[in-house]
Amino acid sequence: KRQLFPDEYKDVPEDVLQQAQDRGHRIHSLCEFVDEFNTEETTEELVLDYIELKKCFGLVPIESEYVVSDNEHFASPIDKVFITRNDTFILGDIKTTYALNEEYVRWQLSIYAYFFELQNPDAKVEKLIVIWLKSGKSTIKELARIPVDIVKELLKAEIEGEQFKNNY
Repeated sequence: KRQLFPDEYKDVPEDVLQQAQDRGHRIHSLCEFVDEFNTEETTEELVLDYIELKKCFGLVPIESEYVVSDNEHFASPIDKVFITRNDTFILGDIKTTYALNEEYVRWQLSIYAYFFELQNPDAKVEKLIVIWLKSGKSTIKELARIPVDIVKELLKAEIEGEQFKNNY
């Protein structure tokens, strides 16, 4: 965020950001619950949307909040890991934002994919998806992965305290 999207929410009042963050956390927790306990028992509209989207896209969740890292400088949890075959996966991020910044999520998931494959050398990330849960507009979008060399350049700039020059 600091390198590529430093002003993402600069014009949004702090109390509005906090309310949105609390709501997003609640939705994430409920989606994790339905996956963990293999249930569809919920009255939350956005979680019902999540359940329906999983069915429509044939997504099989195996992990929620799966922490990935370079084992030195960075660590972060991936919202959703879905399995497609024994060693092939789809990484997903749930967003409940008013507007969807696909480029932000694309960078986020590309970094996660790099870390995921570092930690799981026999695994292959097949797809990156954003699961946008928005009343009346919930959808899943596939995002193009940013090449690993570019991701490494971004991470190197952050480690060295330099500003990343995004020529991608």
